[in-house]
Amino acid sequence: ADPNQAVRFTNTYNDITPAKVTIPIAKTVNAADDAYVPAWEYTFTLANADGATVDTQTIAGDRNARSGQGAFKQLSFDAPGTYTYTVTELGAVAGITTDPTPVAVTIEVVDKGDGTLEAAANANQGATAAFWNDYETTQLDVAKQWAGDGEFTELRPDHVTFRLLEDGVFKGKTIVLTSDTAWAGSFFNLPVYSDSAKQHTIAYTIEEEPVAGYTGSYDAAVDVGKITNTIDTGSLKLTKTVTAADGLTAPDATFSFTITLDKKISGVFSGTAFVDGVATVYLRDGESKTIAGLPAGAAYTVTEGAVA
Repeated sequence: ADPNQAVRFTNTYNDITPAKVTIPIAKTVNAADDAYVPAWEYTFTLANADGATVDTQTIAGDRNARSGQGAFKQLSFDAPGTYTYTVTELGAVAGITTDPTPVAVTIEVVDKGDGTLEAAANANQGATAAFWNDYETTQLDVAKQWAGDGEFTELRPDHVTFRLLEDGVFKGKTIVLTSDTAWAGSFFNLPVYSDSAKQHTIAYTIEEEPVAGYTGSYDAAVDVGKITNTIDTGSLKLTKTVTAADGLTAPDATFSFTITLDKKISGVFSGTAFVDGVATVYLRDGESKTIAGLPAGAAYTVTEGAVA
């Protein structure tokens, strides 16, 4: 044999073990500690470099869930190289923003030289495609103001109910105010946005369930959280007429009248003092007395007493 002749060896892989890799998905909802996050569900799509969908997975969270995990189906590679994918989040939950930025995932496949391939994924959080969403909340402080009923505080109801309106629509949220709460309270954990792209900020206003004997006034432009109730009032007019029989002269006398209301109010109205809903008025023949500022709807009786 020629000692200068080269000797050539050829190695052939008859079987090569493909590399397999799984891309994890992580979903996080950022919210205040005391916020009540609504239940959510988002879909994640894995697409290859050509834009073709390779897999789709859904991650869901129950009410107040702040995170969730998942993974795409296992990928298999039978040749070394660099492979690129994108992960996109889809979904719309009111108040929770959707992350609009796709996550790029690079998978490096290398030949280990022993008939096997090895794959490693690199995303935005190690090997994990991670998405962060925000749930922004606010609160609306509300208060009841009473007007014109300084003498009638006992006529106020034991409670009032405010309804919360979202963009003018009542969706079931209410709050009950009482004297024990100082007629004030708050609607907490209200989502700031109605959509997932932060395009619309919810306008919160309130309305009140009717309060008997009062007229409510509300101006959201002045104070979005306050409703003022002014007591409804009316007046009572008494007139004394004395008619003498033929041949007689009506006495020049003063007559007393006791007024009893069904509401035990105390105070002075048009110069007439009421104590626990009772007052006395004195009239002569032809005289009248009008008592204004009494609570509207009050029932009363008038009893004539002895001639003074």
